[in-house]
Amino acid sequence: MTCGSFNRGNLKSRAHRPEGGRVKNFLVVTEHPVERVLRVVIGLFGISLVFVGPKSAWGWFGLIPLLTGATGLCPLYTVLGISTCSRKVAS
Repeated sequence: MTCGSFNRGNLKSRAHRPEGGRVKNFLVVTEHPVERVLRVVIGLFGISLVFVGPKSAWGWFGLIPLLTGATGLCPLYTVLGISTCSRKVAS
C-alpha cells in the first residue's frame, strides 16, 4: 500500500457528503514507508521490554508505534494535517 492510497468500498461517494469527509481523511496513509518500518522496530523493541530486561509494564506502550507503523495510519498526523508521504508533482 502506498502513501495516501487507502480506499475502501464506496468511501469516495460518502466523502462528498458532510458526514463522510472526516472519515475519508482519517483513512489516508500518512506515514512514509521508511517511517513505518522504524515505528514497527521501535514498537517491537518496546514490547520486548515487557518480557526481557527490566520487565516493565511500560513496554506495552510499544503497541502504539507498532500499530501505527503496521497500518500506516497515525491519528495524530490526521488531526494535525501532517503527512510524511512525498507528494507527487503533476507535470
